Amino acid sequence: MSLKGFYKTDVVTVTADVAITEVAALMRDRKVGDVVVVDSANGKTHPIGMITDRDIVIDCIADGAKNCAEVKVKDVMTTAPVCAREDEGLYEIVHKMRTQAVGRLPIVDDKGYLIGIITSKNILALLSDELTELVSIADAQEQGLGRARNAAAGTAVSPVL
Repeated sequence: MSLKGFYKTDVVTVTADVAITEVAALMRDRKVGDVVVVDSANGKTHPIGMITDRDIVIDCIADGAKNCAEVKVKDVMTTAPVCAREDEGLYEIVHKMRTQAVGRLPIVDDKGYLIGIITSKNILALLSDELTELVSIADAQEQGLGRARNAAAGTAVSPVL
């Protein structure tokens, strides 16, 4: 199953020279726990890092020696982010998340330009939808079997609600 259509294209991004306090405010305002750090060229962006709310807490706030207003994204971001390509399958994406211990992956095109982001929450929602469909199929099959058995016996089938 391709990721196309299951990832978010509205990615919150910053550059490496932005202050941590600005990123924290951006996360609050956009209601996200992560921001992709990008470098831009020719109007296109490619991911060079990731910064999460956890990075800010652990690497800035919990370290009382730092003045967060002076800390830049490049000082605490994770560099060389693990990325996924749009044409990768769900299994590959989950495998990357598990082996790299990350809950979010920037999605890049074949040239490495940022086109979206997928989170473990997106994947759980997708899997939930798929499991619901499987239950519907099983229910339909069960009702079909009941109709076939009752038709052979000459009795009516009442729908299950």
